[in-house]
Amino acid sequence: MAQDNTLPARQGTGRMAGGYDPLENVVPGSWWRLSGAFKDLEDRDLPDHGLVLLVHDVRVIDGEIHTIVLREHPRWGEGSYKILLEDFLVNFTFQPDGEALREKELLDLMEEINGITRLLSSPPSDRDLMAALPAPEAPVAPVEAKVPTVLLPSGDVNAAQARIETAIAVMEARRDWVSGHTRDMQSKMALVGSFQKEKVDVALAGISEQRKAAENLLSGVQTMRLFLGEDQDFRTLVEGQGAARSEPLHFMQRMLYLDEELFTHSRLDGLNGDDFNDLPKILSDNPELVSRMLPHPRSVAIAKMRRKTRELDFEINLSNIFEVMNIVEQDRRIQILIRNGDQVHMVTTDEITSKATRLFPSRSEIDHIFTQRDRQGGYRTITPHDIEYSDKRSDHDARALFYKRVLLILWGLSEREGVLGDFIENGSNWLEETVHNKNFTFVHDEEDVLPDGRYPPINRFLDQNRRAVQHGSRLLVQWGNAISEDSAPQMYEKRDRGSSYAYMKNQPVVDFSLTIAQRKDGDIIALCPVTRQSWRSDRDRQFNSPVKLKTTVLSWNKFQDRTSGGFICLDTLKAEDLRHYFNSRIHRENYLEYLHLFDRALTILAREEAELLPIRAGILSRVEVDEEIVDQALHIWRTANRGDVPLTEKEIAKVEELCAFLSVELPELDSDVLYVDATSRRTLEVSRLREVEVFGRKIPVAEVDTMTWGPRVGWRVKAGHVATINTEASPGAFRLQGQAPEHAIQAFEIIHPALRDPASLDILCNGLADEGLETLGRMKSFLGADPDFDVDGLLHEAGDYFSENLRNRESVVVVPVIRQTLGYTLDTHGSSQVLMRISLTVHPDYQALANGSDDALSEFLTDLYQNPERRLSRLKQDLETGRINPSSINVERLGDDVTISRDPSLKGLNFEKENHYSFSIIRQDKEDGFIKKDNFMSGGDIRELIVHRIASHGYYRPPSTIEDMARYMDEIHFMIFPGCAELIEAVSGMSLNTQPAIEVLGEISDEPSPE
Repeated sequence: MAQDNTLPARQGTGRMAGGYDPLENVVPGSWWRLSGAFKDLEDRDLPDHGLVLLVHDVRVIDGEIHTIVLREHPRWGEGSYKILLEDFLVNFTFQPDGEALREKELLDLMEEINGITRLLSSPPSDRDLMAALPAPEAPVAPVEAKVPTVLLPSGDVNAAQARIETAIAVMEARRDWVSGHTRDMQSKMALVGSFQKEKVDVALAGISEQRKAAENLLSGVQTMRLFLGEDQDFRTLVEGQGAARSEPLHFMQRMLYLDEELFTHSRLDGLNGDDFNDLPKILSDNPELVSRMLPHPRSVAIAKMRRKTRELDFEINLSNIFEVMNIVEQDRRIQILIRNGDQVHMVTTDEITSKATRLFPSRSEIDHIFTQRDRQGGYRTITPHDIEYSDKRSDHDARALFYKRVLLILWGLSEREGVLGDFIENGSNWLEETVHNKNFTFVHDEEDVLPDGRYPPINRFLDQNRRAVQHGSRLLVQWGNAISEDSAPQMYEKRDRGSSYAYMKNQPVVDFSLTIAQRKDGDIIALCPVTRQSWRSDRDRQFNSPVKLKTTVLSWNKFQDRTSGGFICLDTLKAEDLRHYFNSRIHRENYLEYLHLFDRALTILAREEAELLPIRAGILSRVEVDEEIVDQALHIWRTANRGDVPLTEKEIAKVEELCAFLSVELPELDSDVLYVDATSRRTLEVSRLREVEVFGRKIPVAEVDTMTWGPRVGWRVKAGHVATINTEASPGAFRLQGQAPEHAIQAFEIIHPALRDPASLDILCNGLADEGLETLGRMKSFLGADPDFDVDGLLHEAGDYFSENLRNRESVVVVPVIRQTLGYTLDTHGSSQVLMRISLTVHPDYQALANGSDDALSEFLTDLYQNPERRLSRLKQDLETGRINPSSINVERLGDDVTISRDPSLKGLNFEKENHYSFSIIRQDKEDGFIKKDNFMSGGDIRELIVHRIASHGYYRPPSTIEDMARYMDEIHFMIFPGCAELIEAVSGMSLNTQPAIEVLGEISDEPSPE
């Protein structure tokens, strides 16, 4: 509001000796002659009398001339030159008769045009045009060419050609002569227009000065209107005692939003522009709210009702359009809040003042005006020695005038209404800097609020909190924000097939729930209590429906963890963390998305912390440990017990035992330790970084040593296992030291979800479990027609599976197949991650028939079919014709939510109904099989068939060349369980070639081709 002291210093102008003032004639419309060197003007084609230019504008800053704007000479264009006053006085001299000289130039130009007109009226003769043409090259002696006179009267072909060429040359010369002089006349006529425009500028120069004066008068009139309070609505909200005279007036820079202030103070929602009548009672009943918004006894702040336009709950049409406009106008108008002791006043400003974003400008706002980008990509400061300074200063003055509007409004209110008391002397000019320094204090509460380093921005805080959620974490969920078609698709249903709109068929029973996170198929979920209207009953049916809170999605060929909104993890959260964000105005832009959640969580945490105070004090009185250890023990016990508070003697005793455990000195650890967690089982989990290599990739995991302590033996390693790397300790544990490396977290989060489970990685690295190995041995014996194999027992197991799982579900008999996983393959082509399972599929009835176990098969079919002989005949026919293969190797593309460790076929004999979404690799003839001989590269490499099948399913574009096929094949990585490779080759007739396909292609190309 005052003149900014950070502005560059004024530039002074001197006077020449002899009493002559050169500035006397520096006015718009005056003429000045170039007498020095100014840019490249002296290199131009100048008139005989020299270069005389018109002063188009004079820029004045702080009452002194700063920049001169010269109009370009009419012969060169209609632009302008800017020049600083000092350079102008050195390089130009006043030319009193400049206008007459310009008239003479115009007359000379008109004479040139008249001369061209005269030339065009009497064009030259053909002889003169020929004489003006350049001399022809030395002629070559023509060959005599005579023809009969019947064809050519002269009979001489060369002479006829010469006459025609001469006529053409004369016509072209005449055309060029006319065109040249016409263009010359047109260009000179355009110059005449430029001369005439300069005359107009001369006439307008004086008018522009008068217009500036009129604008100054108009500005003064508008200033008086602001001072007099026109177009303003003033009202007193709270009566009371005024502030002491010694209190200065504090201007609060930040824009306030009344709905946010009211919610964070009183938890009241929905303040809008049509609630003005409620403000007096609200502020009278809540003096702490007044002190929160206007913290000084004599202070001023600007506010709006809402940060964003409210959502209207009615349809907008022509009948209520004016009502809608009035609502929007009320919400966006700026209110000036004035506090004088206990008194609170409010002024609703006019439309122009309501465009403000803060009460007074920020330093960066002013610095930005005087900053310009340079050619090197950096920035430079515009100073009074720069030509651009006058333009920038004009922008600054316009900005300052805008902010002075509020000052003028307050000045007028103080003079008319006395709303600010008698803190300032009567007759003081509120626009003077001395008055500002003595009576005003400008509080930069918008730009001087620096982060303390402890609390990140609200969006990052929420992201970190939600990404750390694990199985067993305690959550507070706001279902209205957490439920969506992505997080809970089962809760939605489309009314019409093909419709893009889906409605919620399940409705949450409550708005908020305190719940425990669970893991389901690699996702973190929470169970939401919902109701659904049943068509069978008038009563709602209540049940729990899962909502995904943390899931993995495939984006740009990479898997990424994503969390939904509407929940917060309470494991490591404290009430003071929420209070910080609750009270911080910096983080409130989208407050409706989280403040209700924070409010409910703050209530829970504050109550629990109050309950813990006497318990904590009692433990400290009985156990000689630091307060920090007690807090750690309470955290471990509570997170292990769903957030409960220890109340019974037994529960408190457990906490005290944890205190004793945590007070033991930690063992000496190597430098490669990532972090150390203490658990509720009174063990230490020491984690080190380990890389597990599967599918040619190194996956970071944590190798955990579980350590126990005893008074005799001290610390010792009890067990070890592999776990995922977590940013926070799991529920029921506390991180004593160390942290997870960010690069490992990021690398782990982009791999396939099926490879994130440590149990799955253990299976891929160590092979099948004992039950899986036993089943694999049985399958090998069965396929090999081992005479000692118990075919009766195997068929009996298949019949039991059918009776228990398929008999009542199928209208026909479906003999279950035996599925045994033999390994996995990962396609990394094009940075993708397509995971596939390789399994052995055996039809027990067909295989028994192929092995010659007729008696066992007949008994099996008799138990299942009404006509077993007919079914046996069909089996024989299928086997003879090759329609069904008793055994095959299948490759199945797995979804993103598959966990390898849950594969049932790894744990024993697995029957299931045959699926149809996998493709089989059966025994094939290399000449006449699926892959033709002319496309054959690798002698039956199973990878080639997988590439062809994936391409045929539309996952990728098929390779167009053999070299591309070889590169693609090299990106098919296998993890085959020990002892299974031979089985795959025996059943499919194709090899699991681990040699790079590019090398195989080279070997094939080096072989001599058959004759």
